[in-house]
Amino acid sequence: MLAAFTAHWRKIFRTRADIAKDRADCFFAGSTSARQRLAHAFYDRDHARQMASLDAMEIGETLEPWLEHALPYWLDEYGAIGDSAGDDFLAELPTAEYVCIVCPHQSIAGGLLIDRYPGERVLYDDLYERALSGVSCGGVIRIYKATGEPFTPAESRSARAGIRRDLLAGIAGAGTTIRGLRHGAEGNSVHADFDDEDFERVVIVGVSAP
Repeated sequence: MLAAFTAHWRKIFRTRADIAKDRADCFFAGSTSARQRLAHAFYDRDHARQMASLDAMEIGETLEPWLEHALPYWLDEYGAIGDSAGDDFLAELPTAEYVCIVCPHQSIAGGLLIDRYPGERVLYDDLYERALSGVSCGGVIRIYKATGEPFTPAESRSARAGIRRDLLAGIAGAGTTIRGLRHGAEGNSVHADFDDEDFERVVIVGVSAP
């Protein structure tokens, strides 16, 4: 995973393609212009150089907010180390814009749902599908930058607006309703593993179905 992170950002640093333009729609924000600003900041050449130059210890430290949850999830989901699907899962996590962790209010499986966001494994994969589709009654959604870096206050507000917009779009498309959306750390108590969370490095939204 550490090698995949470095290779990913070195590729971004070296490319001449306008990645920010191509990936702007992947960012959570309340408007098109805000998404474009976030994309340009994230894929800025200086930021790419900074990420590509991190050593293994620094990568581990910056990814820690979501990595400490992803590693136990990986072991539970993929079993023994050496599973190729599990290796792919870990390698792909830090190569999107975000890492998404959903703590379902109720779950037959009884655990977290962790993946890169946006995902590219299935055709329909958005926040609605992850938290509210099927028999799900909702949950607490945690969004981390894939780099693990903090959100500025403005980025956090923008991300909440974008998350709300995307959830409501998914709900409208499915022809269903929700009981409510709540923002902030009040959803933290749903899972004890998040008790010591750094709230500058995560955006939390709780959503409940009827």
